[in-house]
Amino acid sequence: QLARIDCIVDTNFYTTLLTQTLLPIFMSVLIFLCFLVAKFANRGARERQAQHADRAWSTFLALTYIVFASVSTTVFDTFNCNQIGDDPHFWLARDHSIDCKSPEHVSFKTYASFMIMVYPIGIPLLYAVLLYRSRDRLVKPDRDYDPKISKINFLWQNYEPGKWWFEVFECARRLGMSGVLVFVAQGTASQIVVGIFISVITSGLYIHWRPFEKESDDNLAIVTQVSLFLTLLAALLSKVEVDKTDNYNELIFGIMLIVINSSAVGMILLSQLTKPIHYLFDSVLGTHHHHEGTLRGMNGEQTKDRKGFAQHFLKVANSSAEEGGWKLYVSNTQKWSQFMDYSNATVERRCSTGNGAIDETRAVFVVKWDFERLKSWVLNDSKDLRQGVVENHEIGGGSGRSHHDKKIEYMARKMKGGLYSDRDYLLEGVEGRGESGEWYYCKRSIKSKKLYSYQQSRKLGRVRAKVVYEGWVLHDLGGGEGVRVTYVENVDPGGLLK
Repeated sequence: QLARIDCIVDTNFYTTLLTQTLLPIFMSVLIFLCFLVAKFANRGARERQAQHADRAWSTFLALTYIVFASVSTTVFDTFNCNQIGDDPHFWLARDHSIDCKSPEHVSFKTYASFMIMVYPIGIPLLYAVLLYRSRDRLVKPDRDYDPKISKINFLWQNYEPGKWWFEVFECARRLGMSGVLVFVAQGTASQIVVGIFISVITSGLYIHWRPFEKESDDNLAIVTQVSLFLTLLAALLSKVEVDKTDNYNELIFGIMLIVINSSAVGMILLSQLTKPIHYLFDSVLGTHHHHEGTLRGMNGEQTKDRKGFAQHFLKVANSSAEEGGWKLYVSNTQKWSQFMDYSNATVERRCSTGNGAIDETRAVFVVKWDFERLKSWVLNDSKDLRQGVVENHEIGGGSGRSHHDKKIEYMARKMKGGLYSDRDYLLEGVEGRGESGEWYYCKRSIKSKKLYSYQQSRKLGRVRAKVVYEGWVLHDLGGGEGVRVTYVENVDPGGLLK
């Protein structure tokens, strides 16, 4: 059997405090020394040195993020003392063998005060400085592709561009709930009341700001804050023994406390059922497809810039049935049958990952139009409202004529039947020529609170859809033969329509 370490070595809270506070500092020094060794080994190769510097800096920041909450809590616990029964002495809550009035503990309180400057204050301050220095880059629509801020992406990538600072607030909230409460009349109802006060304030701020890019994350954060409030409320009712002071039936009061605590857990579980429900809809209603094609979904690293994205789109559009795993689509609906009859179109579908619900469609057909006229129609230069579109306009970017010059447009589409919310899209479009001379125009979703935020969509009762890619490839056949058109789309409408 394995023995506990404190059965072999004489340890107490001070051992934990020193280990948790000094070990991250030792690891940080080790990271720095490894960087110096790598820098010396690659002297003269500036690019390699820069890579090692980025790696060391990213590792150090990840370390601070991992240890922040646990170490800060341990440091604050140094000041968490209480009395036991009628004993006039104050004992440390984490270790009742330690007298809080002893000279040794007074020395460790001085040490913990210094560590408060390093961890609970120092780490959020470091984050604040790093984020503030990069604030101009963090509000740009294409910030996900900016290598200058990729080292600190874990601090901002989950938040709206306008809320680039929110991780600092989150650090302060966690400190308030876990550390600051140590200094408020430990073990009393007043301490719980202060916790409820902090919970109410932060719940209101989460509801007002809705800082996360994903609506599901906003909802989960709000539900979590409400559940925390309910848990603290139950603790307060139990602490003041309201069942005895107000002569409540003990059985009814006990059931009420169980319901309050269970509702907190239930709200969190309910908020997390949306993804399983989507998977259930996929398995019951979705059309599944398995194929052995070598061309699969987009690689994040290869397609994060516009050039890589356009190249992948062209590969999908021009792929053979074997390479892409395309499956011929045969429809019995009148609308599709009529379209395929008069256009002589080939319509194919596939699962982009190779195994799962079908999520991509490709249509190939020939149009007897002048090339420039068809190109103008694809770009929608006249800004016509087509196929249920109720709003369509350019709101940023350039002309989209090259990989470096993107066109950004906002579009909203009304859903048929009135059962579902309207969908809207914030898209960047890129235009160019392939290796065989074919012309293409492809679009994908972007996120930008500055241009059009999720909150603006929600106020209009719209759900933000995600376009993985959508676009057209035009091959001019020449000799009056017309233009061969390839249309490809992979769109997630979001909500229950996902």
